[in-house]
Amino acid sequence: MCIRDRATLLGEDSSRLVFQNLLVAHGLLAKLLTVGVESIGVFPPSVRKDALHCIGLLLYDNFNNQEILGSLTVTIRGRSKRQASVEMPALSGVLNVFLTSTEEDGDAARAVAQMYFQGNGDGQILLASTFHLAADELWDDEGEGTSYGCFILRALLLSERAGARRNAAHALMDLLHANPAVKQLLMRIAISPNPGGTDREQGLLLKAFNELPTAHSADAKGAIALLLLSWMHEFPDAVAALLSQASSIPTLVDEINATTDLSLIHI
Repeated sequence: MCIRDRATLLGEDSSRLVFQNLLVAHGLLAKLLTVGVESIGVFPPSVRKDALHCIGLLLYDNFNNQEILGSLTVTIRGRSKRQASVEMPALSGVLNVFLTSTEEDGDAARAVAQMYFQGNGDGQILLASTFHLAADELWDDEGEGTSYGCFILRALLLSERAGARRNAAHALMDLLHANPAVKQLLMRIAISPNPGGTDREQGLLLKAFNELPTAHSADAKGAIALLLLSWMHEFPDAVAALLSQASSIPTLVDEINATTDLSLIHI
């Protein structure tokens, strides 16, 4: 059962809001974050998944609780005794679960972010604004950024794990979904070239597009393609930016030829 269906079990809108706000006021949201986000390696994935689903229920169509989650922080313990604990925004902690998990809790973490974004354009813009500094620090070897933008950019552009790239593309797609202001804000993000490479500075949209040939799996390529389609949907500036790069069409043709079984095409 999806979060929207489960939320209806709380009753009509008025009673649902009362139940949601009452539970959060009594500290349930913080306790669920402890189980679902802070306790990686302590509780099994199935338990973390259930905790994250409950967080989604508390956020569903509830702007008050969305704002509260946006103001909270979590502390992620180091994976070894030598690694220090790291404090970060709760939403970054949820995103970290989605990007790094290969278990069932990953999809539940994505659903939490989707419930946070639902009807919350200001929240989308707030998280999108973290990409400016994240882009500046992208190639910093000592960078330990914990912002939403930092997690997404590092996973999408630097990770060697196909699963992380795929999930980062999905996370970015959720962030800009149906929000022209966020799409425009992210169009202004410039990705500097690797200090040791020969690339030139590119906008985030074109940089994501140019990651298609180097994506490590069909799943990652598919997720990046969906991200680009969502970005361009009802947003002509993104279409124009993509077509402004002379190599865009040949790259698209190459990717289609490489990933499509031509025997399935009938003329």
